[in-house]
Amino acid sequence: MNKNSQQTNHQDFRYKFSPTLILLCALVLLLCLAGIAVSVYRMIINGGILTFYDFLKYPFLILICALCILLIIALLIKSQYSLIGTELVTQFGLIKSKYDVLKITDLLHDRETSKLQVNFGEEFFILSLDPAWADDFVHELVKINPNANFSYTLTSAPPSNNED
Repeated sequence: MNKNSQQTNHQDFRYKFSPTLILLCALVLLLCLAGIAVSVYRMIINGGILTFYDFLKYPFLILICALCILLIIALLIKSQYSLIGTELVTQFGLIKSKYDVLKITDLLHDRETSKLQVNFGEEFFILSLDPAWADDFVHELVKINPNANFSYTLTSAPPSNNED
């Protein structure tokens, strides 16, 4: 299969972050901005970078805070699962992993937690799915690899003991 035909079969499924995780990311962004502001303020009141210790302290803290901001923003903007040809691509910010869908042996979808366990023989990983597109995602995986065993779990209420 050539590269052009693989690019036409491309679907993205955006990762949905929980409100708690979004709040945590916002808190980290605020702390990083505060770290940059405090470092700049201290450099100004100290008259700049006068010693090697000042060079290590202020610019290094600014650089670390800027890198944290970059990572958090990349994580929030580009977190998704993609199906490109016969590859499953997981991307969380700047971190990207590729898996061959044709090597998948089993798929187990836990509908209560919206988690999908993907097995490659003895190895596996778990994907967190958005209930809005979970069924479409699993359907696309099975369409690419019809040999993969698919199952799902449901939780049901325990039987009631009616002793009259």
